[in-house]
Amino acid sequence: MIEPEYTTGDWQVRVDVYSDHVIKTPKTVEEIVDKVREAPWTQEFTNEKVLQMATDSLNKHHTSVEAIFGSGAPLALFANPKRLEDGKIQQERVIMVSEALEQSQDTNSIVRICIEAYTKLWQYGLYDTSWNFTLNCGVDTDNNIVFVDVGECATDYQGIEQMVIEKRWEQSYSFRKLPKVQQQEFT
Repeated sequence: MIEPEYTTGDWQVRVDVYSDHVIKTPKTVEEIVDKVREAPWTQEFTNEKVLQMATDSLNKHHTSVEAIFGSGAPLALFANPKRLEDGKIQQERVIMVSEALEQSQDTNSIVRICIEAYTKLWQYGLYDTSWNFTLNCGVDTDNNIVFVDVGECATDYQGIEQMVIEKRWEQSYSFRKLPKVQQQEFT
C-alpha cells in the first residue's frame, strides 16, 4: 500500500495527501471533541457544548456529502469526489487557493473567479456555509476553482439568502485575511 506524502485535516476529517489525490476520512465524535478543545476560544465551553459542536460538525459533514452527490452538480466542481469504504472520500489533489494567492501577482482575478464558483454552486442549490474560499477551494489541473471541503455545503435556500443579506463572507477567515483594498472591492 502506498503511504501518503503527509496527513493534515480539520475538525471533521483526516486528509491523507498523495501525489495526485487526497483521501478524506471522517473523524469520530471523540476525535472531533479533541480537535475542538485545541481551539483557544473553546476553553470556556462546557463539555456538553463541545460534544454538541462535535456531533453537529459530523452530522453537517455527512449531510453535505449527501447533498453534493444528490444535487446533480458536476462532480468536477468538487475535485471529482469518489465514495470509498467507511465514509471515506477520494478527490483530485489541487493547489489550495491560499497558495495560489501567495504565488499570484493578480490576486483580484483569483478572488473574482472564486466568487463566480460560489454563484455557480448556487445554481445547483448548494452553498458553502463557511465562505472560507482560501481554505475550502483549490485550483485543479485545468486551472478551475473547485470546492474541496465536501463537509461545508448546505441546501437550505433561506440559509444562503440570510447569509447574503448579512454579508456573512465579511466575517470569514478568508475575507479578513485579504488586504483592506480587496475587502473594500468585494463588499
